Amino acid sequence: MNLELEQIYQSDGNIDIIKLIKIVWSKWLFIIVFSCFFSIGSILYALSLDPVYKSEALLAPDTDQSGGMSSLVSSFGGLAGIVGGGNTQGTTDNARLALPVFKSRDFLYQFIEKRNLLIPLLAAESWDVENGTFTINPQRYNEQTNQWIDENGNVTSEVSAYDAYSKILSSLTVTEDRFTRLVKVEMLHPTPQKAKEWLEWVIEDLNEYFREADRKEAEEAIAYLQEKMSKNNLSNLDKMFSALVESQTKTLMMVNSKKGYVYRTLDKAYEPKQRVSPRRTLIVVAISGIGGLITVFFVLILYFLGYGFSFSVFPPKLSFHKIPDIN
Repeated sequence: MNLELEQIYQSDGNIDIIKLIKIVWSKWLFIIVFSCFFSIGSILYALSLDPVYKSEALLAPDTDQSGGMSSLVSSFGGLAGIVGGGNTQGTTDNARLALPVFKSRDFLYQFIEKRNLLIPLLAAESWDVENGTFTINPQRYNEQTNQWIDENGNVTSEVSAYDAYSKILSSLTVTEDRFTRLVKVEMLHPTPQKAKEWLEWVIEDLNEYFREADRKEAEEAIAYLQEKMSKNNLSNLDKMFSALVESQTKTLMMVNSKKGYVYRTLDKAYEPKQRVSPRRTLIVVAISGIGGLITVFFVLILYFLGYGFSFSVFPPKLSFHKIPDIN
């Protein structure tokens, strides 16, 4: 064992903390300089991260709405089943169905296509926080020819819609309070303007998604019932068919007149003023602290391995030497 290493241990074999502190203190210049390198690196890293803004909206289920044919079945039960009304299990709760639909491939693929989000999601190189605009990566999309470019630099007509879906999916959060059934929807984006706009679009398109489904179902139900009426000769069934047609006509009126169909907005989407990430101060403090600890451990490990070193800033010099043994 070398002399300096032996002095670290007390007579009972335990490590002398005071002497360890003195060893670390003797290399204070080295520790400070290299900790500063970590700090500078952490600052550059934090500044390189794109800001992320979050917009939120609070929604409530529209309890007045129900599905087209499903509401017919619920209203007339067994009679609707006799004439071919189908399922007699009752109404379909669109608000319950909407929760998984929010993040479904079918809905989000339609959302991306309808709102022309393929280029912003897959070809945006940087975003301008001030006005919500973006610059296109020329290695991904050619603006002059409106053509996509693959990883090899070749023009391609195939773009992965799944990649766009994955990006929008990672930005969208939907949570429901199981007691109040209120739904909070959140959208993340590099700009506050688009965070608000895209969130409004998602809510609007979800309502429209179910509106169109119920409109189609009601129209098909009316056509079916009118066909049955034309072939029916019993006056009692005529009354029932007329009532069923009237019910579906009311459903169509509701579908075409209501703005918030599945959900109505209690707290509308807003344009956030502050970013939610990155937390640059925390990043700098954490990386700087870790860098300082790494430097301290480096000094101590060298001593326990029997090596010492000398360090100077002017001129910059770092040299290592083996600590001599006591024998």
